[in-house]
Amino acid sequence: MVALFWAFVALTYAMQIIAVNYFVQYSGHIYTMSHALLMCGLLKLVEEMLLYDVPTAEVLKSNPIAYAIYIFAFAYLIGRAML
Repeated sequence: MVALFWAFVALTYAMQIIAVNYFVQYSGHIYTMSHALLMCGLLKLVEEMLLYDVPTAEVLKSNPIAYAIYIFAFAYLIGRAML
């Protein structure tokens, strides 16, 4: 998962460099999406690296409030990336 995360980060930053150099009118959108991907990936990375002993899928299925907080965290990070 960690290698896949860094591959996506490298891909989005490569797209960002291409957009800034050749498609300036789309560079803001790609910049925002790359930061949103980075934030969501970091959230998943923290979950897998620091919370490895917590069965996240079972906790989210059994507790709707935990599921709401988890989805809110992703929505918050995507929203912060768009500012």
